[in-house]
Amino acid sequence: MIARAPVGPRRRAHAPVLELIGPAAAGKSTLVDELRAKARSMRGPLAIWGLPRSRLIAHGVRLMPTFIRLARDPRPPALAELAHLVRLETLQEAVERERPRSPGAILIDEGPVFALTWMEVFYPDRNGPRFAAWRTQALAQWARTLDFVVSIDAPDPTLLHRMRTRPKGHMVKNAPDDEVRAFTARFRTAFGRVLQDLRAHGGPEIVTFVTGNEPRERTAERVLAAISEACDGD
Repeated sequence: MIARAPVGPRRRAHAPVLELIGPAAAGKSTLVDELRAKARSMRGPLAIWGLPRSRLIAHGVRLMPTFIRLARDPRPPALAELAHLVRLETLQEAVERERPRSPGAILIDEGPVFALTWMEVFYPDRNGPRFAAWRTQALAQWARTLDFVVSIDAPDPTLLHRMRTRPKGHMVKNAPDDEVRAFTARFRTAFGRVLQDLRAHGGPEIVTFVTGNEPRERTAERVLAAISEACDGD
């Protein structure tokens, strides 16, 4: 199943930028491998993780006035959230550096949508006026940067089975079924809010795939076809 939530026309002077999102065990890592195999010109995946330490330090220093301002909120952001602020600034720089010279689309796995969603899930009460102002600014910035968000999902029983049986660890892998389903539901709800807020700032186009047991190579083909169709329609 595929659903699309288009926005107004967007002129793409450079390579399109897309972020791949989805709940735990949706199959994002496997899909990333398939996308890169089928689209050799695709760059990435970039992420908020694994960024150059020197650039993280530089952006951390640059953001010190922001941190001081945010500390004045009634419930200031947690240190983990401040770390995500630094990562998002550094990722933005990496995307802007790569975009003019990339021969194909730039893929982000766990980027701004993930980071903003993570903050909502784990720190829902850190919503003071200064943090809200930063969030609005970040949404506007990434709405200009992201061209597509590709959302991958599957039915809860499928996600639960994958999480239990795959080698990869997860914080709720061994939790009771109800707890896993509640965790997944919180992420889905937060993903939806972040995507809605991004669209309110003018972008990006959102393409949703509910895959179930569909082979990942077929999902990759459908993702690439959807991106190609949208780009051709500009």
